[in-house]
Amino acid sequence: MGYIQYYELQDTELKKYGYPGNQNIYGIDQFIGEPKLWGQGIGTKMIQMMLNFLCNKGASKVLLEVKSNNVRAISSYKKCGFKRIKDLNNDLVLMEWIV
Repeated sequence: MGYIQYYELQDTELKKYGYPGNQNIYGIDQFIGEPKLWGQGIGTKMIQMMLNFLCNKGASKVLLEVKSNNVRAISSYKKCGFKRIKDLNNDLVLMEWIV
């Protein structure tokens, strides 16, 4: 089991991350909950499909937060073209994908 969702970031969220308002920036959340499904490329493929969808919606950037010790997820995000932008509170990292 897993899920992926997207949402357009509002001005308050953009400011929290250090971005100016009025940009077409989306956030995504995803999760693959069953360890037996890890390491098969499912997460990477799921994210690539979502990025393609968001490109077609006119996204300029896509952001996500990930725990800094989640090496598996960070590796998947990097395969999809995400770059580490900055460290956030509570051991989270902000990553960005630019169209």
